Parts: sequence; structure tokens; C-alpha cells
Amino acid sequence: MLDNWRRRGVVPTARHDLTITRVRPLDTLHRPAWSSLNCSVLYTDVAGFSAPVRTEADRQVVRDRLYDLLRGAFADSGVSWAACYHEDRGDGALVIVPPEVPTRAVADPLLALLAAELRRHNRRAAAPVRIQLRAALHVGPVSRDAEGLNGDAIIHTARMLDAPPLREALRAAEADLAFMASAHVYETALRSDAGLLDPATFTQVSFRVKESQITAWMHVAGSRPGTAVAEAAPPPDTGRPPSPITHFHDQVNVDGDFVIGTKFVDRARPPVNRT
Repeated sequence: MLDNWRRRGVVPTARHDLTITRVRPLDTLHRPAWSSLNCSVLYTDVAGFSAPVRTEADRQVVRDRLYDLLRGAFADSGVSWAACYHEDRGDGALVIVPPEVPTRAVADPLLALLAAELRRHNRRAAAPVRIQLRAALHVGPVSRDAEGLNGDAIIHTARMLDAPPLREALRAAEADLAFMASAHVYETALRSDAGLLDPATFTQVSFRVKESQITAWMHVAGSRPGTAVAEAAPPPDTGRPPSPITHFHDQVNVDGDFVIGTKFVDRARPPVNRT
């Protein structure tokens, strides 16, 4: 029918005439208003999602809980989850935040609130449903067409998410969240120290993923340091044998440097010859 239209106002059909008021190419149906504009790109991934300790039921709990935590952090930070575009990635999510939302709001307080949500969940969770999350944030042009998303900003964010320093930081600290911000996001949204995240807690890292050399800033939240007790330092060597251990029983009187009471000397240590 449209092959014979020739851009006239009325198109005859077999039964009715169609009046064409506006022409919209079919490919634009898949293009949101933010397509090709600078958007914040947030990429998350659950560490060890397919680990043997998790059953299929555990993995479903983790997925459901992750989305609950993400929605809660977005709502608490004032960023509309419904206004964002999100794709499920099985063990994580890719979220495109439209350009009218400042990247600063996504970086802080949203990520700080997400870390708090994770901490609360993990404090009550058994190992199979504990969530250790990696996250990466970048900003740049993102396009969407009938086939999905594309853009260098998504590729850059994905490579930060997969960065060896980020994976190692999360594993070594047994943390709730290991987050990497691109250099641009750190300089423009985090370095000013205007929110909940202290820029001094970020570490600059440089790494290579595939053909990309990337410099970014990393933050670890909810770390669980080891509980090993440091060994006491040995007593200094005075060159003299140790003094005997004296135990006091019954009534003990202390007058200045003098201690008087019923006592016996522990001969496990030889007495000191003071002559």
C-alpha cells in the first residue's frame, strides 16, 4: 500500500481511505529520546554468581534481591528507575541513565546507598545468597536501535567492570561492593567531595583490557579485614637472666614501691644473683 502512496495526504485502500498526518520511520520506534546523547552508563555484576555453593534456587534469590537493592538505591537517591533503560545480563544489570539526570547523582549518593543496601543484606545472608557486587560507571554517547545498544561508552564501562584490579580488590577485601569510576566521572562528579563518598577513599589504577589502556578510580566498600591477632613483641634482651616470678596470697599491702604479703617464689625461673 505505501509503495503507491507517493507522499499524498490520502491513500486509497480496498475498503477505506487512510489519511496520513505524520510519517515516522519504523526504525525510530526503537530509538528513545536519549539515543545518541551523553548518558550515564552503570554496569553491575555479581561475583561468583555460578559458584558451586549456589543452587538454582539460590541464584534466583540473588537475582531477585539484586534488583530489589538496585531499585531501592535508585529510589532513595532520587533517580527514577522507571525513567532509565536497563538490560538484564544474567548475573548483573546494565543501566542507561538518561542525560537529564546528572552523573553526579548516579555516582553519589546512589552508589553509596547501594553499598549500604548490600551491607544490610549481607549481614543477614548465608553464604549461598551473599552478594558481592562489582560496578562500573562511565558517561558518554549511547545509541539504541532495533537490535539493542551500542556505543564506545558501553564498551569502556564493560572493560572497567572486567578489570583485573577490580576483581582482585573485591576478592581480597571480601567486600560488599567494588566500584570503578572512569577518570572523567571521578574528575567531574566525585573529586569535589560534595557527597557521601570521600574521594580520598578512591585509588587510581591503570590497566590494560584487550586493546584498551585504561586509567580509572576504584573504591571498595564494606570490606571484611582478617581477624588475625598480631603476635606480641618479644621482651628486650638485657643480657641478664630473668627474675623469678613471685606470687602473693592472702592479704597484700602496697606502700610506694614496697609490696608486703604472704608469698612464694616460682622456681621455674632461676633467681637473680644480686651479690
